[in-house]
Amino acid sequence: MILATTTLNLMPGRESALMPLVKALITQSRLDPGCFSYELYQKVDQPEVFLIQEEWQDLPALERHFQQPHVKRFAVDAGKLMTSSPLKRQFTTLSE
Repeated sequence: MILATTTLNLMPGRESALMPLVKALITQSRLDPGCFSYELYQKVDQPEVFLIQEEWQDLPALERHFQQPHVKRFAVDAGKLMTSSPLKRQFTTLSE
C-alpha cells in the first residue's frame, strides 16, 4: 500500500475558495481505481495550511491518479490560491 500526503499552504483568507475545489477533487479521486481513502485535514493553529492524505493500492494506481483530468484541474485552480508549491510525499507500508 502507498500512503501519499500533500501539504497546501494557502494565502491567508483563501480557505473558503479552496473548499469547492478540494471537495470535487476528493469526490472524484475516491472513485479512481486503487484508491482506498482520500481525506482532507486543516491545521488547527494555522487555518491556511491543509493536508491531503491518500491511501492507494500501489504506486501504479497513484501514478494513474496523477494523470486524471480532475487532478490536473485541481493543481491549476488550487495553485492560484497557494503561497508556494505543494509539498508531496509518498510512503510504502512496511507493517503488513
